[in-house]
Amino acid sequence: MKRIFLTVGTNTPFDRLLSAVDRWCEKKPDAKVFGQIGPTDYVPQHYAFKQFVSPDEYRLELEACDLIVSHAGMGTILSALQYGKPVVVMPRKASMNETRNDHQLATCKFLADFDSISVAWGEEELPEAIERGCDATEIKVSDIRISKGLMLTIQELIDSIGNGCRVLCLASGGGHWVQLQRLTPAFESADVTYITTRSDLRRDVGDSPFRTVPDANRWEKWKLIRCALAVGRALLV
Repeated sequence: MKRIFLTVGTNTPFDRLLSAVDRWCEKKPDAKVFGQIGPTDYVPQHYAFKQFVSPDEYRLELEACDLIVSHAGMGTILSALQYGKPVVVMPRKASMNETRNDHQLATCKFLADFDSISVAWGEEELPEAIERGCDATEIKVSDIRISKGLMLTIQELIDSIGNGCRVLCLASGGGHWVQLQRLTPAFESADVTYITTRSDLRRDVGDSPFRTVPDANRWEKWKLIRCALAVGRALLV
């Protein structure tokens, strides 16, 4: 039986996926599953889990697993690409208050044709998707790639500004940060400052200036004020 790493991110609960994997594990007593289950009251009965893991633990799980089962977050999908792991994704739904909008459904529609990515549109499809994932080949770099046109456009814009061009790179600490990091070669000739919501991500930017701001979401709108003020202060520096 292959080793499976289940991960749902750190921002909001995704109990539909957690419970669906739990039911699958109940029927597969030899399954080797470890779950990073996020902020939830759900307690899995048939696989080992932690609500949160450190970045180092996360990388170790990615390296050790044979298959990733996840929400349709681009950070996890890009990490699967980086580590050459097949992945099963199930999208969160805004109508069920699992996310702020249905961007994960759009992500799944885009990814559905990739051989190394199995999409489960709901809990009833997850068991079959996991079986497909266990049989999938590893992800190839050609499957998902940064547009060369986008990189070139950014570089040309920076070059047109000339020496002393200052770039502010701002992203939340999940998938958006992973996506932003894939664009960093385009910023090589600029003076770059990074802003995100997690202090541990400083490790990704070397000696570049780095700031953190409070996180916020649709369920904690009052935090948006604090976040906006912190970003505003960074812009004035």
